[in-house]
Amino acid sequence: MNNETSDDPHEQTSTTPEPVTGEASMDPAGSQDVEPGDQPSSSSALYVGLGIALLLIVAVTSLYLGARDPLNPDDRFALALEAVRERNAPVVVTQTRILEEKQIPGYEDKLHVLKGYISLYIDDFDTALLELKKAIEHEDVAIKTAALALAGELMHKVNKPDQAIELLSSAIQLDPECQNAHRLLGAIYFDIGLMQDAIGHLSQVAMLAPEDANPLRFMGLIHKDYEQYRQAIDNYRESLKREPFQPQREEILVELAESQIHLLRYKDAFSTLELALSSPKVLGLRAGCLRHLDRNDEVEEQLELALKLDETQYDALLLKGILQLESNQLPEARKTLELAVNYYPRDDRCRYKLIEVYRELNETELVAKNLEIYEPLREQRRRFSELNMEAIKQPEDIELRYELGFLANALNKKKLAVSWLRTALSMDPSHEKAAQLLQEILTEGNNRP
Repeated sequence: MNNETSDDPHEQTSTTPEPVTGEASMDPAGSQDVEPGDQPSSSSALYVGLGIALLLIVAVTSLYLGARDPLNPDDRFALALEAVRERNAPVVVTQTRILEEKQIPGYEDKLHVLKGYISLYIDDFDTALLELKKAIEHEDVAIKTAALALAGELMHKVNKPDQAIELLSSAIQLDPECQNAHRLLGAIYFDIGLMQDAIGHLSQVAMLAPEDANPLRFMGLIHKDYEQYRQAIDNYRESLKREPFQPQREEILVELAESQIHLLRYKDAFSTLELALSSPKVLGLRAGCLRHLDRNDEVEEQLELALKLDETQYDALLLKGILQLESNQLPEARKTLELAVNYYPRDDRCRYKLIEVYRELNETELVAKNLEIYEPLREQRRRFSELNMEAIKQPEDIELRYELGFLANALNKKKLAVSWLRTALSMDPSHEKAAQLLQEILTEGNNRP
């Protein structure tokens, strides 16, 4: 090998004796004859001397640092408070312990916010509540803001969303750039279905934390559910740009592709799906894109793979029925689309294609029966899409939001129905129809096995 020592004995000869090193003494072929007690003893003495010197240096340095803290108390407290904002518990614990040990006059009141965070971190809610109540009374704006945000988080953890929203909103009034308050408010509003409020706070987080991908992901999901596909595409792309391999990567790619398909951007959608793992959903969507890209020889393979993995996969099942209908395989198309309607009874597209098959088979009674179901579904879907656009232009219209909730429920979009009905009730708590329908939906959901 090029880096090995030469085997030529002349190259290993030296006129000047080299000091014995550990490496040489471990070489069984070495030419030096070293007896115990000879030269290595002087090296050992040297090492011991160096070790003692180093220990003295460390000891002196430790005494110096112990007598003179490199950080003053204000610096330590500022470091701890920043760690609270960044959710860095070890730093908060360390700095709090140091500040407590020093017993600095005037710092006892300041430490309540740090102790409150530590107690909240370990789920000691009673202690956290006591500490944060004291911290909220502090005159320092930064301490008060942090305490309000932590108290809001505490109320959220104990399932008191109204109090959480009030405390978090107070924190934002003191500091409009309080990221943690905006982030938690966005999550709370998302959970209770007030999506427009969620969007407002998530937008603030996205602006204040340009490295954070999560708010963009949730904004994309909200815009997609509300059929605002262009905004959804922008949100999803920005989220992936910020963190390409985030844990939700696969879900984001599918949601992004679905948004692109709704806008008939099949080439873009297929490129997006090529980045995703081959799940039944992805395979079904790929098949649809390939069909619109005139790559028909590849469609069948994707469909077979999708339905082999999941025979109920919506996109693949519907497309398979459509292709069978177009190729005049009527018995097969009937079987496929009846299965699709059975799995998705509130979907107007599956039912419409099944009606076409019945017409081709002269099944007039079945055509009439299914038209009675299909026509209201088609009108409800059309109206739902129309009102989604109107809702943006009319942010104060309560009845419009109630109707959106009603239609979403009729179209089996339960999550969206709850969202719109809660929005209507937040604008008018006395809206009886919205309250009644919301209660029915929630009760139905709780009674499901």
